Amino acid sequence: MDELLRDERYALLPYCMRSFVCAMIHSLDEHIGPWDVQNVLAFYSGKPARTRNGTIVDTVPFRPTRLVFQNFSGLTSLVDLASARQIASNLGGVAWMNKVHPAVPIDLLMEQTLSPDNEASSPSNEEEFLRCRERFMFLKWVSTTFLNVRVVPPSSNVVHQTSLESLSSLTCCKPDSSIVPDIVVGIDSHIAMHNGFGTLAWSVSGIEAECVMLNLPIQFKLPDVIGCRLFGDPLLLATPTDLVLIVTKYLRSQVNLAGCVVEFYGPSVKYLSMADRMSIANMADEYMAVASFFPMDEQTLAHFGECSNKGSSFHDSEDVLHKYLLISDNTAPDEMYFSDRLELDLGSINVTVSGPHPSCTRTPLSNFPTDFKECLTSAEGDRAFKVDTAEKTFTTTYKGAPCTLKHGSLLVASVTNCTNGSHPSTMLTAGLLARNAVNVGLQVPAHLHACVNVGNGLTYTYLKEAGVLECLSLAGFWCKDLSSNRSKEELPEEWTALAQEASEHVVTGSMLSNSRGNDCCLQAAAKTTARYIASPPLVIAYALAGRADIDFETEPLGTGTHGRPVFLRNIWPRNAESREVQRSTVHPAIVRTVHQRIQSGSTRWFSLPVIVEPLFRW
Repeated sequence: MDELLRDERYALLPYCMRSFVCAMIHSLDEHIGPWDVQNVLAFYSGKPARTRNGTIVDTVPFRPTRLVFQNFSGLTSLVDLASARQIASNLGGVAWMNKVHPAVPIDLLMEQTLSPDNEASSPSNEEEFLRCRERFMFLKWVSTTFLNVRVVPPSSNVVHQTSLESLSSLTCCKPDSSIVPDIVVGIDSHIAMHNGFGTLAWSVSGIEAECVMLNLPIQFKLPDVIGCRLFGDPLLLATPTDLVLIVTKYLRSQVNLAGCVVEFYGPSVKYLSMADRMSIANMADEYMAVASFFPMDEQTLAHFGECSNKGSSFHDSEDVLHKYLLISDNTAPDEMYFSDRLELDLGSINVTVSGPHPSCTRTPLSNFPTDFKECLTSAEGDRAFKVDTAEKTFTTTYKGAPCTLKHGSLLVASVTNCTNGSHPSTMLTAGLLARNAVNVGLQVPAHLHACVNVGNGLTYTYLKEAGVLECLSLAGFWCKDLSSNRSKEELPEEWTALAQEASEHVVTGSMLSNSRGNDCCLQAAAKTTARYIASPPLVIAYALAGRADIDFETEPLGTGTHGRPVFLRNIWPRNAESREVQRSTVHPAIVRTVHQRIQSGSTRWFSLPVIVEPLFRW
């Protein structure tokens, strides 16, 4: 390794390929030789090695350090492993049998299920658990019998941006005690997220994954590495959703990214949290890239230092990463071996609202009030409301008090359960916005059916730990958890009557964070004329304003307790505040919760008997 560090070509490799070469050089054996390492260096330095017939050598054997399976695709490989153990026992007895173990660590995630017949089914449901009982018992036997196998129980919530680092490590300790960068392959749909925190990862076929499990190298075609420089300050109201969509849209517009690795750098990388980076990395398939890679930087080390429970061993890993030049300062010299370079200004991100018909129509937030008024009086198109005049009001009584509605008045605001689990920053910003609104005396109007689905898992945990769950209730939102099966309940009769009567006089609206599911608020939204989709924080903002046609730049949300107008910019949480709350409160709460779930699993998983036998009884 010291000889490699002295090679000037190594320091000019993109960070993703430095990790690759480091892991490769610690796997030298009869299948992987020093010449393969030299072939990688030669390929990226522009002087590739050639075969005898003149063909460029662009494929090398490689052995990853870890495998990630999901329960269906990984089941067949583990059945093969159990069968091999049976055969070894028949041929050589206990001595041979005890040698049958995976060659690399395996993480098997049990979040997905096999049954397609019930959309709401999950291993945490009683019916589904009983259906999968035999399979679960086999996997539990695997986790207690084989070395290097970690089965993550159902309902652990570890496959999204909130908690993937609970399973991951920036480095891996080899059998010879050497520390190398973690390189992951797998056949789980979330494998790409690892690239968000500097762990090179990509998807492979089931056959390739089984080869890795049996200590055979896989053939890796060396990809072109495209450098993407991020610069500019994101807009105040820009959410991670906006960020991910604009980066993905930009990269999809590039024509030569198929089979490439996109590596991000630049001064604006510092604005991206770990969850932001994982969200962007997860979109690599959208532009057919092998991976979207964020090199490890000081923010990555700080994040994993807080999440890690390894103590001094993490500091040892940190020293090794620095030694191998794997910690980026988010710059890239002109000499670095990039095949091409791209640039994206994060300040160009447009905050948008989608809808009303169809919901795929996106309108910049700054243009939305004008767009709404144009849709009101327009006589043609699928977004036209075809009303005679843009100025009309309707007055009635609701809950014993006068209620005046006009075109654009909102009757529904809902943050649904499809958007709240995977990115803590978005939901936390929504909660902090509600807290700030309560502090200045703002609430949603009484006639507005407002709901926030907080779930009963990680989202509920970190919102409660951050102290904003109660603020959402105080602001007028009904905070629903998954134990509240509100979708089967009837909407209040008085509200239903109001919605029906109002729709006969004015164009009423609903603001949602998602248009799918079977939620009470989604049923309520169907009773309104104009249905829009926005990010969770914007849903909160529109609910406080009570209308869809507000111009947030020039019009206040309402009047505060001191009699002064309150604008959205006055109470919108700053990014620095959100990051600090995440760092000090949210991430520690997530780590504790997920670690506990991984260790014990659900009550049903814990109740499964442990089969203490060397061979599985089929």
